[in-house]
Amino acid sequence: MTLQADAPNLLVQPAHERAERPLEMMKTATGYVLSEDPALVPTVVMGRFMGVCCVLAGLGLFLIPVSAGWLAQLVLSVALMVVGGLFATRRGQNRQTEVEVDQKRGVLRKRIVERGGVSHTVAQFPFCEVRGLEVEGSGKRSALVLDHGGRRRPLLVGAPEALHSAAHMIGMDLLRARQERQEQG
Repeated sequence: MTLQADAPNLLVQPAHERAERPLEMMKTATGYVLSEDPALVPTVVMGRFMGVCCVLAGLGLFLIPVSAGWLAQLVLSVALMVVGGLFATRRGQNRQTEVEVDQKRGVLRKRIVERGGVSHTVAQFPFCEVRGLEVEGSGKRSALVLDHGGRRRPLLVGAPEALHSAAHMIGMDLLRARQERQEQG
């Protein structure tokens, strides 16, 4: 989505499109769904890194010449390589978090999407009970945090620019819903 400003040659892009790693956004019949960037969730990457480190440590230990205790060295290096191989090749959780903004019902839903595409709603927040949205963290990885009834809950993980844009979008929908509710009642 690109917006054209007053000057004919000036194009302005929303922050979630300018970000290094934008959030995935899907329009639905009642609102939209924002999905976190799975590349910024560190669980699978760290497991693979630890696995490769164990394999390299096992190979390094195997190559060191030892005259006494060579059997223990052999067993330890093979064990390190096997454990490292298991860590490096295991399938991670590959869970992805989504936030559904249901404008029709006035509800935010946090869902977990499993590897097979099955999704589970883990939390639901009515617009009227949301106190605020914040982006915490810096660098390449931040979290969108929801203040709900005095409790702070992380919603999404992603690039800071994309999360700021998402917080702005969700905040505008929250304000619009509150204004409509005040006008009706």
